[in-house]
Amino acid sequence: MSSELLEIFRYSHDVGFGEAARGEALDDDMAELDMPPGTDVQVIAHDDESGWPLVQWADKTGNTRITTIDPDVFDRDFIKVEE
Repeated sequence: MSSELLEIFRYSHDVGFGEAARGEALDDDMAELDMPPGTDVQVIAHDDESGWPLVQWADKTGNTRITTIDPDVFDRDFIKVEE
């Protein structure tokens, strides 16, 4: 993983990230773990092999999660938060 300056982005979509990827609603347990619209994520690195951004965020239960995001999806659905 290559390190980057940490940047904050906001997930800007009309449904949760997992729901959008799956193409249908998630059950209640999975929805608790999904990234809802409006979630701020921190880009913590880029995967060395794929180049995909690795983002860190907190789910509705308060657990910290890290996931890779397809760059096309990232460019479309994440907006940089200006400080």
